[in-house]
Amino acid sequence: MEQAYYEVDVHGEYFAQEGEKRILRGYEATFKVPDASSPLGVIKGKLLTPFLLKRDPQYFGIYTHHIDEIRPAGGGKFDPDDIPYRFQTKEQLRIYISRHRLQISVDDYGSLGLLRDHVRLAKEEPENFVKVQTKFAQKIADDKTLHELNKEVFNTGKVGLAVKPFDGGQGVPGEKTQVTHVESHPSGQKPKNKSRKAPKATGKKIKSEGKSSENSGIEEKPDGAEGLLS
Repeated sequence: MEQAYYEVDVHGEYFAQEGEKRILRGYEATFKVPDASSPLGVIKGKLLTPFLLKRDPQYFGIYTHHIDEIRPAGGGKFDPDDIPYRFQTKEQLRIYISRHRLQISVDDYGSLGLLRDHVRLAKEEPENFVKVQTKFAQKIADDKTLHELNKEVFNTGKVGLAVKPFDGGQGVPGEKTQVTHVESHPSGQKPKNKSRKAPKATGKKIKSEGKSSENSGIEEKPDGAEGLLS
């Protein structure tokens, strides 16, 4: 008879030494453990470092480690009480919730992390869970009402419209307008507009929405600013 075990999908990041640089790289792996009582501790403590050392000679140290899924293998059958609920998938939690008769609707949760947290509260802090679940149910109801009110806009709203400079948006690609530079003068004299010609340095700093150039008297425009000035 084949021995039952659990497969554990893990991903994360690790440090690698590349010359004088220490860089961050990612990893993915499926490990096998005899039981699922403490999978993260076993993998991190006994399997992850030897795995990374063998797979990457530049490995320097573990940065993060996350369990994506734990599932029975080798002829084993899934029992929701064999896997800690903080590692269970949505479908596994559906079975767990049903077995323990928790007042939680799995389909109301878009976030697996939030679902796991509410299962934890229901099991470990039942009094606090009632308060949290009441607020969550109200939020679900409010979100549903909001989407119902805006159902029509998802079919009639316009997107992909060209943005014109005079609307206050970015310049339309392809449209170019002569860009002027501002030259500072002593008080009492009007500045002259010059086209793409750098004036003499005055030591003054011109402020603008883009970059400012020290000791140049030139107002620099950010990329894509053509078309915004007249």
